[in-house]
This record gives sequence, structure tokens and C-alpha cells, in this order.
Amino acid sequence: MTYRSVMLPTLDDPGLNRSRLSGQTELRYAPGKGRRRVGLKGAGSRDVVSQSIQESRDRLRREVSLNWEEPLNDTFIMIVDLSRRAVNHESSFASRARDTDGWYSQSGLRWRRDRSMQFGGDLILGGDRGTSVLGTHDVNIKGVELETLLFPGRRGRVDGSVGMIVVKHAGNGPAFLPPEAARGLQPGSNLKASATAMLNLTESLMLNLNTTYLHDAVHENFLMFTGELRASF
Repeated sequence: MTYRSVMLPTLDDPGLNRSRLSGQTELRYAPGKGRRRVGLKGAGSRDVVSQSIQESRDRLRREVSLNWEEPLNDTFIMIVDLSRRAVNHESSFASRARDTDGWYSQSGLRWRRDRSMQFGGDLILGGDRGTSVLGTHDVNIKGVELETLLFPGRRGRVDGSVGMIVVKHAGNGPAFLPPEAARGLQPGSNLKASATAMLNLTESLMLNLNTTYLHDAVHENFLMFTGELRASF
């Protein structure tokens, strides 16, 4: 095992079975007396799996993001969320090799009547380019999303969202996209909705409920329910 095998692993390194490196740097700015919040984050990871009876792969992922919360007055807050992500997935199976490079912006307003209720709406824009066994894609992303956040007393919180996002090819492109492209969205209309409830039943019991709905080129009226009951002693 050499320094290069640890810091710069490749599928050709002899004796290497698996290597995973990841790192993240985050800067935050929050004035003491104000409600402004600014965060800048950079993250990267590399996962190399060699000498495997299944898929040997070299997966490199890089992302940088900016989140800005700017109070306009006592009730309205402007939200800016912008990110750039690139994924390069090399595989011993040619059908699984793929790469994507895209950006995504979700910005809007939040209206907060008091500490028990918040409503908001976002405009979504983005783009993504890449290649896979499905073909070469160059897509534009446009959409809107509405969300709400409720705090029913001291018993927990309930939040929900519903969004419609349209993904269009700049020219001719594949009917489907790899999972890393366009934030997991598919060409055409993408309708998604979710609701999550976290309820404190007693001082030692908490109930978590989640409902997700998806309708796109891959998921047709997909509905999923999950629940979790937590107890602390």
C-alpha cells in the first residue's frame, strides 16, 4: 500500500480492494443581532471498488452550494439556494458508466405569520449535461414548488410540499436519465408531493410519519408511506 493508493486510488492499483475518501468544508455567516443566514459549502467524495466479483467502479462526486436567507421584514424572508454538482462514474460494466455535470437553483419567499405557521413558494431553474449508456443528454429544468410548515403547539411539527417541475432536452435526447442527472428528475413533467409529521405522543414516545407521491416518466402514481415509533428511557 502506497501514499498514491490511499490519496489517489485507481482501479489499476494492485492489492487495492476498496477505498473511500470524502471531505467537506462549510462557511457560515450569521450576524449576532440579525436574522440573515448565509452558508457556503463544498463537498467531494471518491469511492473505488476493485477486484470485485460484481461491479468494479471508480465514482467521483463534487458539489458546491450556496444558501442565503435574507429577511425582508418581520413576516417575509427571501431564500436563495444555488448548487453545482458533478458526478463521474467509471465501471467495469460499460452499461453502468456515466457522467453528469449540472446546476440547480431553488429560490423564493417564506411568509411567517407567527412561530406556529409558515408558507412559501419557490421558483426552480437548472440544467444538466452528461453521457450514459442511454445516450447524451443536455436538459433544462424549470418548475415551481409550494410548501408549508406547521407547529401544532408543543406536540411536534408538520411540513408538506408539492411541486411541478418540467425537464426538457435542448435537442434530441434519451427518454430516461441516469439517477445522478437533473437531481433525479426525468424528461417531461415531474409531479412530486410529500408530507412529514413528527409528533410527541408523550415525554418518552415520538411518532414520525412520512408520505411521498411521485409521477414522472419512471414512476407512475408512485405512493409510499413510512412510519417510525421512537421510545426513550
